[in-house]
Amino acid sequence: MSHHLPSFAGPPSAPISPDWILRQWPPTACVSELVQTLQFQHLSTFVTQVADVEQPALGQTVWHGDSELGRIGLAWDWVCLSEGIVAMLNPMSLVSNLQVVDAQGRPVTPFEAVRKLNGIVHALPWQIEVQWALNEQRSSQVH
Repeated sequence: MSHHLPSFAGPPSAPISPDWILRQWPPTACVSELVQTLQFQHLSTFVTQVADVEQPALGQTVWHGDSELGRIGLAWDWVCLSEGIVAMLNPMSLVSNLQVVDAQGRPVTPFEAVRKLNGIVHALPWQIEVQWALNEQRSSQVH
């Protein structure tokens, strides 16, 4: 079964909210014990606030994967703490269409679900993608 990523209208510089992107995808359930086996790839990263002397750079990153379960997505906000150091803005506010369930197919608690999703984030090379987006943003300001 092949999935096509959505196409987006509008200028490429206009960020599209990960909430909007992922809420268009159907919910996909996964048993809690199998969540860490899911494979994700980078879809997009946006710089939503350019750094200045008073404010750090902020943005959003979106990751996706296709599995026998269906298309899954995961998005979160990030902050640039200092040159070369980025962190999740709020590890408790991930956006995903992935529904983590127990062995009987019942949803796990919200705390358990976010813990599993944060395990995925921890394993992804997302900071590299954020640094790339920040570098692109900086070089576009120079020109």
